[in-house]
Amino acid sequence: MLIAGDTSSDELPCRCTVRDLVTKHLDINAVPRRYFWELMTQFSNDELEREKLQEFSTAEGQASCRIVSLSCGW
Repeated sequence: MLIAGDTSSDELPCRCTVRDLVTKHLDINAVPRRYFWELMTQFSNDELEREKLQEFSTAEGQASCRIVSLSCGW
């Protein structure tokens, strides 16, 4: 996910610092899309965590993510 208005290519450079990654290439203020949560479910070994990630990948879960982000001032 690129920052709005960023004119760089979609590809990351071969060498990239964490600072460059966060400031130039990632939008850390955005609510992740459903697909992100679906992918994260694949990497979870904890059943409760997996259930929560699956919840976030639903329409209802996405709505609750937006409510949390708005109440936190994100």
